Amino acid sequence: MPPVTLSLDKGLGRTAYFTAGVTLFAVKIAIDLAVARAFSRPYSPLYYISPSDAPLFRPAENASYWLAMWAVALPFIAVGFVLTIRRLRDAGLS
Repeated sequence: MPPVTLSLDKGLGRTAYFTAGVTLFAVKIAIDLAVARAFSRPYSPLYYISPSDAPLFRPAENASYWLAMWAVALPFIAVGFVLTIRRLRDAGLS
């Protein structure tokens, strides 16, 4: 499998897209767990499914924890956006 680059000019096949997505999700879970433990906060992968429980949507509880979680989330959001754009290009969609 060729390496995944962050260029928007090239397409991205479905296997590479899926592999990158699953890998990034696993890395994100590990980092979120580490951040939660560093702040002595509870963590569950279900936070990705239930926004009402997710710390990203409750800044009033602990501002520093909230900022740390957003600092971790933003790069993953950006990479996910780039990968999705590349996948759409490969699929012939705009």
